[in-house]
Amino acid sequence: MSRRSLICSVLVFISALSLLSYTIGKKCAAPCVSFPNGADNYYGIVREGEEISYDFLIKNEGGRSLLIRNIKTGCACTAAKAERLRLAAGESSKIRVSYKGRPVNKPEILQIWVETNDPRRPISTLLLRCDVHLRVFWRPRVVSIYASQGEQDVKREVIFSVDKTETFDLGDIRITSDRMAGHWEANDDAVKCVITLNPDCPRGNWADKVTAELLFTGEKRDVVIPVNLMIH
Repeated sequence: MSRRSLICSVLVFISALSLLSYTIGKKCAAPCVSFPNGADNYYGIVREGEEISYDFLIKNEGGRSLLIRNIKTGCACTAAKAERLRLAAGESSKIRVSYKGRPVNKPEILQIWVETNDPRRPISTLLLRCDVHLRVFWRPRVVSIYASQGEQDVKREVIFSVDKTETFDLGDIRITSDRMAGHWEANDDAVKCVITLNPDCPRGNWADKVTAELLFTGEKRDVVIPVNLMIH
């Protein structure tokens, strides 16, 4: 290689390196949001009614201050709050997510949206996953009664499964009308709410509900059972 060619190659390399440095410097000059411990995390098992909290780490990887403009959650059962709203270059902080276990019979996926002044990523989505351990489960979830007016001994049973680690008592059974009555039946194997039709129930279609009350230590748990009546 001639000396002239060598000099040209060096100059091209230096120009490319300068352009790359300028591009990186320009890129890093803006705020840049990141989540060092991940943006999608699994908390574990949460007991129904239990209140938990989890801290997402948030970091500014850019060269200018990162501003947290807004935080929204996907449901009223979840709350989120930033420890700090402004992060200087290289600084880290926390976003605390709080949740109270809902009585849902499915895995929970809590969504949190974080709005910042990062020009490349103005909205970041955080996910916190958990499995809710129900204190009580019942079946069927909805009761339907089809009967003739005056028919005797029409009843339906709702079977309750209660967490064996819980201490509980059976409370009241409340019904929205006098078209039905209800009582508890309990033995070593099952707890049942027995719903019986009043023979004097008039003809027609009705949408009622039965509220079965369970008394756990320190709190009450109401189970609402929709009842559809069709009396002919």
